[in-house]
Amino acid sequence: MNIAVGNIRGADQINEIIKGGKADLCVMAKGHLFDPYFARHAARSLGYDGLKWPFQYGAANNFTPL
Repeated sequence: MNIAVGNIRGADQINEIIKGGKADLCVMAKGHLFDPYFARHAARSLGYDGLKWPFQYGAANNFTPL
């Protein structure tokens, strides 16, 4: 398995790397630090809007900060 890391800037670049056979997996640490929902936003930008939110997010509906 080949993994690409470092200076990967977005969903289009990730797809180019994987489709081109340069890597089997791309790791985007800085992208996820900048945007914790990067994977969801990347999927939407590529035309996939079928991701469901994790079940645990429902628990925040009743949260009231002090």
